[in-house]
Amino acid sequence: MTNKKLSKVLKALTDENRRLILWFLQKRELCVCEFEQLLPISQSTISIHLRMLSDLELVDFYKEGRWVIYQQKKNQDVEVNNILASVSSAMDSEAQYKDQLVKLKMVCKDNLC
Repeated sequence: MTNKKLSKVLKALTDENRRLILWFLQKRELCVCEFEQLLPISQSTISIHLRMLSDLELVDFYKEGRWVIYQQKKNQDVEVNNILASVSSAMDSEAQYKDQLVKLKMVCKDNLC
């Protein structure tokens, strides 16, 4: 990985909402309408964050009917995997994110919006 890409990835992770998006996607695939229920930001802002993360090759997406489903990108650089694993581990161990997991379980029923 180049230093420039590493800098962009680290900068992306400075935003709490982008960290939450990546953390949620490590748990399961989500559509934008599910993110709207999980995050206190607008659909357009969520889309901007997802586009940035997609441009950095951190998330991937596919279409299912009229839904766009986002998932964590597979086959990333080892450095990126290590960074994301460290961030996820830190978030998993913090009490403030336990409520987020409850919220994720309530939003995520094996069907789309």
